[in-house]
Amino acid sequence: MNFAQSEKEVIVPLLPIESSKALMEEPGVTSITFYRGDMARAIAYVRARFREIVDANPWLAGRLVRDKQNKNVQLVHPQTPVPDDVIDRLFHPNPSQLRIGSEMRYEELSKATKSAVLNKGRKLINKPDPVTRITILPDVNRPDDGFALIFSLSHIVADGQTYYQILNSLSVTETIQSLRTERNLGASEKAVNAVGKKEYNFSFSAPMFFNAFKGMIFGKKAECFAFYVDVDKVKKAKAGVTTNSTSRKEFVSTNDILTSSFAKAIRARLCMMAINFRNRIKGIVDTDAGNYEGFLLYDEETYGWPSKIRKTLQEGPPFRTTSKSLPGFWAGCLCKLGQITNWATFAGDLVFEGCERQLHLPMYNTGMIPFDCAIVFRPMPGKLAVMYFAKTVGREELLSSCELSEPVSTRVFQ
Repeated sequence: MNFAQSEKEVIVPLLPIESSKALMEEPGVTSITFYRGDMARAIAYVRARFREIVDANPWLAGRLVRDKQNKNVQLVHPQTPVPDDVIDRLFHPNPSQLRIGSEMRYEELSKATKSAVLNKGRKLINKPDPVTRITILPDVNRPDDGFALIFSLSHIVADGQTYYQILNSLSVTETIQSLRTERNLGASEKAVNAVGKKEYNFSFSAPMFFNAFKGMIFGKKAECFAFYVDVDKVKKAKAGVTTNSTSRKEFVSTNDILTSSFAKAIRARLCMMAINFRNRIKGIVDTDAGNYEGFLLYDEETYGWPSKIRKTLQEGPPFRTTSKSLPGFWAGCLCKLGQITNWATFAGDLVFEGCERQLHLPMYNTGMIPFDCAIVFRPMPGKLAVMYFAKTVGREELLSSCELSEPVSTRVFQ
């Protein structure tokens, strides 16, 4: 198939990590936000606003291609202004085949929204499917005044920051910005050096893939829990670090504390914490669209104390996050792993005129969870929560080990 550039298209070579097997197996980064308000009015507003966002970022209307002449996957997108028929392929108002409700259990919600979630990256290659999908549909539990917005963006072209920069732009309170689509190809080597070549290679090694495969196929199915963060418990944890510091000025973040307590609760051999490389690596800034993130590998000696996690970040790249040698081949295949990522840092309030936001949730297929995972997110403006995809620990153990309070929703979560 020939994907030569036409006069009306732009070709963007993607980063090596965006062509990796790991990202190729990931579905689109997706969230669902429930509202009360006039759905028809919201549809009209969102479509008009989305058209402006796509004109400022025409790569959102792109498709993924791979040919024999190029090692990496490429993003091919139209020039601006983007034609209306292309916008119509990205925007799905009130699809008849979808039925979702704000009182569905998370697992049911995940299954019900499947057709609104973009496919795995490898299934988009050399297909006409665009890398973006936005859906608005009624809330079956509140058909008269409730609706939901589902936004899905292929992980091949976007990490968490890029995802929320686009989603946030739908809000009446935000300014639309044009993100830089051209990849900083030199950043890939810098990112590898930042996390450490041994650590980076281990993250993409055969033992890691086998460990993940084993967890998905033979492991217990993940249970999904979501709890608000207990502000008082976090304050107490921060005060404890300050009190025990010789300088009495030691700082730890809420994310340091939540990462430490999660990793200790699951008793991980290694806990992978997502890190954003923007403004940490020279030449990568907030306006760079793409996957400029990675994972730092923490072992028990470092994740055991929030202050040690903070120290590794303060010292900067190359990050030193482990005290022991990395697991060997068989240990890597069998050891207990965990992963935590923070969506809350990037999330905005997503305000629509005349509508009241009820609940915002990350969406992920619980059947694809390989090991214990956690997502820090904002279900409501000004409120912080953690969603756990738990495979080796239960609800009560998480509550007793982590800085948590009440469930985000007693109807959606167990």
